[in-house]
Amino acid sequence: MIRLPYWFKTHALLILIIALFVNLVQGFFQFGYNITIPLMQDSLGMSYTQAGALMTIGWGTRTISNLFFGTLSARFGPKIIASSNVLLAALAMVVIAFTPNYTITALAMIAMGIGTGGSISPVMGLLSSWFKTHDRGLAAGIASSGTGLAFTVPGVILPFLLVAIGTEAWRTIWFSFGFISLLVGIASFLIIYDPNKASASKKVVRNLSSSWPIEVFKNSFVWLLAYLAFWSGWATTIFAAFSGLYLANTFHISIGTISNLAIMAGIVSIGSGVLWGRISDYLGRGPAFLLTFLVQTVAFVLLWLFPSLPSFIVAYLIMGLTLRSSYVICAASAGDYVPTKFAPAAFGLMATGASLGSAISPLISGITADYTGTLQWAFSLGVFANFVSILGAIYLIKKEKTIPLAERR
Repeated sequence: MIRLPYWFKTHALLILIIALFVNLVQGFFQFGYNITIPLMQDSLGMSYTQAGALMTIGWGTRTISNLFFGTLSARFGPKIIASSNVLLAALAMVVIAFTPNYTITALAMIAMGIGTGGSISPVMGLLSSWFKTHDRGLAAGIASSGTGLAFTVPGVILPFLLVAIGTEAWRTIWFSFGFISLLVGIASFLIIYDPNKASASKKVVRNLSSSWPIEVFKNSFVWLLAYLAFWSGWATTIFAAFSGLYLANTFHISIGTISNLAIMAGIVSIGSGVLWGRISDYLGRGPAFLLTFLVQTVAFVLLWLFPSLPSFIVAYLIMGLTLRSSYVICAASAGDYVPTKFAPAAFGLMATGASLGSAISPLISGITADYTGTLQWAFSLGVFANFVSILGAIYLIKKEKTIPLAERR
């Protein structure tokens, strides 16, 4: 007889489901762009630099939002903060669906960056309050599968929309994203519940006020993970923003084929979060980081130095396998080194690092592509990011050995 985990019959299950759907909304922002940008570029008349700048704008505002709302959530609780930001993201997606020009699109990307950043940090940090240390990787992995769905579903429906609607099908995609996000925002408000806030005594509240948010900002482990998240965000956003354009414009691969590659990567990524979460639970956070960076390096080397359809297939498979790995490991470790009530702030700082890397890399990659006349050299920046991440992961492994496992939160 199969024994269900202890959390399966508690409110933790509902929290996990909400986290999965909030990740779905985040995936609309991060990966829906990869599917729709070739059509958006033609429709709105964007250059490579402008296309990259849109992601930089979105991720730039998300950088601030991650830190600001993650820290606020540790003080005031995640319910209002997370649900209101999901609704803001939903509104931004609908605006993009009806955008008449590049300026309105850029303004919507600002709002979407605020909304997705302000919702994901509180929700993923909340997992540390509902799950024990040895299950946090699993929980974060399950939640992250929502992002894989966001990478897969648009790739499935876009070819059909192209036949039915034509090149303006990207607007229907973004409107659908907005409607789904609206439902997620409502459900988040109804279901999210913070056990730390509910059970806190006045003494605990006073202690929280006196140490918030210093407990997180003075923690060297959190800063090290934020550093790794920066380079992970740098690399994965290069792939998310430009792999579709690279295949379409440089090698004249059809939108249908690119969609199929995205579907393949998305399907792989749905289960990969659980895999990397469990690896981090059993091997430790440092070894899990090291393994994922080593594997992802192969994908960027293929895209950069060995461009061909077989290389693209392998690269998309690898990226599907590793796309959310660092994110899952960071979420799993959010409550490892600080009290669980501060986990949203810890994850917010890590997410700020990822968002900062994600904000910078598309613009630099776009400028590089416009200067060289090809997107091929943009993927060399992904190789560099993984190389310095490998060095950081090795340092984390050494640093983790200095604290006994029994002293983990």
